[in-house]
Amino acid sequence: MRVKAGLAILFCAVHLVAAPMIQFKIIREIPHDRDAFTQGLIVQDGMIWESTGSPGGGTRIRQIDPADGRVIKSSKRNDSYFGEGLASDGLSLFQLSWQNQKVYLYRYPSIAPVTTIPYSGEGWGLAIDPKNQFWMSNGSDTLTIRDCCRFSVLKRIPVRLDGKPLKKLNELEWHSNALFANVWYSDSIVKIDPTSGKVTAVINLSSLRKKAGALGDEQVVNGIASAGKNRLWVTGKFWSKIYLIELTQK
Repeated sequence: MRVKAGLAILFCAVHLVAAPMIQFKIIREIPHDRDAFTQGLIVQDGMIWESTGSPGGGTRIRQIDPADGRVIKSSKRNDSYFGEGLASDGLSLFQLSWQNQKVYLYRYPSIAPVTTIPYSGEGWGLAIDPKNQFWMSNGSDTLTIRDCCRFSVLKRIPVRLDGKPLKKLNELEWHSNALFANVWYSDSIVKIDPTSGKVTAVINLSSLRKKAGALGDEQVVNGIASAGKNRLWVTGKFWSKIYLIELTQK
């Protein structure tokens, strides 16, 4: 997951302009832990849940109050694996691991550890659709659809932007019948047609990154949580804020 940032950001900035842009406005902002290397973000029962992890450890799942950014509860820090994407079916929290090749299940909402389920390859982003199927990224240009019970592979969907593979797909979120994805070392979110894998639009969040004072190479946009019609919670790695944005017309 670690590459030369300057070259990667330049590549993404040039490559992603091929799709129509979605504009947005900031509804409000709440404080965010600047030590959090955010990997996954979801909203469940009105609360924000965040997955963190980094090469040196720091893996946690935290419940955040969307009213003021206060951390209501948190799992204990776990340095045995690099935590990644997060999703919930309402009964459990599913947290991917980067290279441990396991998804870690926690009881919802207590965050008590339950079990692990193995999978092959790296784990990056995770989302769940209305059919209770998981969508998983691994840093490539291909998304994997998985069964909600055994986490077995159901289908793979290649993602294309202007007919070309879009690699480094990261954090995922299901929103308004589409899949939204961060692209590693990019300031953009892409909107993906789940049937065809085609990128249909792009949201450029570089202005939010600047507003959050996130100037470091790895302080990129990462974290998308659906917040109702046309609204998303978004943040980034080591950002000081989580923003509620409203998507407007293209």
